[in-house]
Amino acid sequence: MLNISENDVLLNQTAANKEDAIRIVAKLLADNGRVDPGYVDGMLEREQQTSTYLDNGVAIPHGTTKTRDLVKTTGVAVVQFPQGVVWNEDGDKTYVAFGIAASSNEHLPILKAITNIIGEEEEAQALAQATSKAQMLKLIKGEASTVELPFTSTSLFDLSAKATDLNGLQALNLASLLAQGYIDPEYLNKSFKTAPVHLGAGLWLASTNANAKTTGLALVRPATPFAAQGKEVKALVNLALKDQDEVKVLATLVEQAATLATGDLAQVAAVFGLEAPATSAPQATVAMEKAPAQAAQATPAPTASAEKAAPAGDSLSATFVIHNENGLHARPSTELVRVCKQFKSEITVENLTTGSAPVKAKSMVRVTGLGATKGSELRFVATGEDAQQALDAIGKAIADGLGE
Repeated sequence: MLNISENDVLLNQTAANKEDAIRIVAKLLADNGRVDPGYVDGMLEREQQTSTYLDNGVAIPHGTTKTRDLVKTTGVAVVQFPQGVVWNEDGDKTYVAFGIAASSNEHLPILKAITNIIGEEEEAQALAQATSKAQMLKLIKGEASTVELPFTSTSLFDLSAKATDLNGLQALNLASLLAQGYIDPEYLNKSFKTAPVHLGAGLWLASTNANAKTTGLALVRPATPFAAQGKEVKALVNLALKDQDEVKVLATLVEQAATLATGDLAQVAAVFGLEAPATSAPQATVAMEKAPAQAAQATPAPTASAEKAAPAGDSLSATFVIHNENGLHARPSTELVRVCKQFKSEITVENLTTGSAPVKAKSMVRVTGLGATKGSELRFVATGEDAQQALDAIGKAIADGLGE
């Protein structure tokens, strides 16, 4: 979450061009004591090196390493341009600019926070259409970030299971979904072939492309946390989707990972817009105890080696270490995305160092949101006819410094 107040926000601004817009942003940073007035020169120079446009109508103008000594205190300035300002050669317009002042790698957490805020077009549009500073702050701080999921209920939550591995947790979740009519046995069989992924804070997610009978979300937590693939397992979510926006649900899971992994029933329920019952329904307990036997009959649990197996088909993977002194800030992120977009293959990337979930490597928002610093290990998975060429090009670009 960004540390920001109404003094850091300007609404309803107009600018003839990008330079004028950046000067407005820089002045707000200076007026609030974040930077010396000369910092604007670094912001303009940075823009000449590479566009700071992210996506969804949002840009992140900031200074260069040479102007870091002009930063007095780390922070941001948020300026809204309702009419839009053309920001790059492609004609993309910026409607909200987050001006960043940071004297060191503090800019990476800020970048990650911004990308979490505007990861989807709807969220960015809400910022561009905000009519008051209070509304803007509410959107930025995520006070309205929970999503109502009428397709789940507290009867699908088990916060003290006896399972001691991911397979056992998944069996409990799937059994609960099966017993309550969200999925059929065919869906259950396909689910066990997909290894869960770590979302952060000990929360894991298991999902599959198979159609569910109806959308449902089940959550189970082991009575005693354990480790898998070198990361702690505090909770597992199984997400069965049918005609629902997976990205929006996933964003909520990532944002609320700590609460889902450690909160009490009332706190977990609140994440999904639910109210916890006064007492747990005994019927739910019975279903959770009986259904695992059904799951065990439907399909064998995957072995540990299956969880770590390479992607099937024409998918290839490779892991590279970021050597850029300042991590994946705007300029190297732009270069990485540019390289990935040259290939037809679908490419995802995850930050193994932080345990992030895989994201689209062709999305500037997603790549900057990885929060990769110097030394971070990034795992790329490419799926398609030119997968090997893509991974080779990515590896070379990273070794060459991503334009730096």
